[in-house]
Amino acid sequence: MRGRSAVGSAEPCQGSGRGFEPRRPLAGGVAERRGSGLQIPLHGFKSRLHLKVQRITTLFEIELSMFFAIDIGGTKVAIAKVSERFEVVKKLEIPVPKSQDVWANISPIIKDFFNSNDLEKSHPVGISTAGPINLEKGEISPVNIPSWRNFPLIDNVKKLLEVEKVSMIGDAAAIAIAEHTVGAGQGLTDFLGATVSTGVGGGVIINNQIYLGTTGNSAFFGHTRINLAGNVCPCGRLDCVELYASGPNLVRTANKLEIAVENFEELTKLALSGNDLAKQIIDNGAKAMAIGIINFFCDFDINTAIVGGGVMQSSEFYRTALQAHMNKEAEKVQFIGKPKLIPAKLERDTCLIGAAIWASKQ
Repeated sequence: MRGRSAVGSAEPCQGSGRGFEPRRPLAGGVAERRGSGLQIPLHGFKSRLHLKVQRITTLFEIELSMFFAIDIGGTKVAIAKVSERFEVVKKLEIPVPKSQDVWANISPIIKDFFNSNDLEKSHPVGISTAGPINLEKGEISPVNIPSWRNFPLIDNVKKLLEVEKVSMIGDAAAIAIAEHTVGAGQGLTDFLGATVSTGVGGGVIINNQIYLGTTGNSAFFGHTRINLAGNVCPCGRLDCVELYASGPNLVRTANKLEIAVENFEELTKLALSGNDLAKQIIDNGAKAMAIGIINFFCDFDINTAIVGGGVMQSSEFYRTALQAHMNKEAEKVQFIGKPKLIPAKLERDTCLIGAAIWASKQ
């Protein structure tokens, strides 16, 4: 375990017993599918020549293998057309409305994007979403969208787009799948894929497979308790990792301390300009995240985390603080060794790509 390299392995990420097919890598880790060549003999000029004609993928074939991906987050919904090589072709981001009827506000935009981008009803639809989720029922209850509790997302998407091929996975699990298949996790057999942004979540790759658990919420470490202060998390539990580590909660902490910032980007700029209080707030958030990650490492006997999300991508300052706190938290856990922190490679499109990969294997 311990995020070891699987040198020579032909098995990319797998999920729910459905193997992820090995593919020929291209530059940058993107997978390529190739057809067999056709040998055509040519006669004449005292020699026999052979011309190898590679299969040419037509526009029709490319379009057949497109995917429609949806990523439900706490503050935005991203939708995208994704190619068979798991590259985002076109994308649109929609702010999550503050009104109670979220679906009524975003569904017309989703339908218009689907219909105006040459997507067909035969194209698989993959959904990445904040949780908790219920894979069996196709329902979601995102902590940061309180009006959606047991919301039947898959049924609504099927009805909206008049499609049947719709699959769903948690957003952090989508990160783990995407990074393992075409990102920073290629060659690793075991790691935690995590996100720290509006919320905190995780997805775990064990022995080259995504482990989803009973309902699809495995590695939900953002809502595990890390102290006994008694502060209430929006999920209803006390003292969750997310309550101390997520971007919006760090901004709320700053506002309570009379630092006038509206978002985490502004807080980061203030810290980089030399504001000691802003630095301390971000450092405390990194410490909370580190505690959650190392606790998870202890449970699964792994030592590698690939972390993405807006907070992680904000600056080297946060990444350095997170690694330092991970090292400190792991000092007394000898079997972990030195914990490894790897920034997510695919950044803002990770969940969309993970959703498309998941859809391709259903």
